[in-house]
Amino acid sequence: MNFQPSIEQLRESPYWKMQNCPDDIEFCSNQLWTRNSKDMSSKFTPRENQVLELILEEKSSSSIAQELGISERTVETYRRSIYSKTGVKTVVGLVKHVLNAKKN
Repeated sequence: MNFQPSIEQLRESPYWKMQNCPDDIEFCSNQLWTRNSKDMSSKFTPRENQVLELILEEKSSSSIAQELGISERTVETYRRSIYSKTGVKTVVGLVKHVLNAKKN
């Protein structure tokens, strides 16, 4: 799965610009994740945290599966669990959730 169009839309949104995020989404997501890891990580299992970090690096489910040595279906299960725990439906929603966590 390629989320690039959604990420591009997010970059152009007023919300993204208000956060003063750099154009490099990987840098921004890593910075936000580092700042909020204590708050965010308590919601997730250690494996969900690994999957979440890789999602925020814009990796596909197949890439995540290969990197973690698990099946793509298992990655999708973790993805659904992360989305459920954060109340989002898409990767863009997940990034927005991380950005909102930064504000709090």
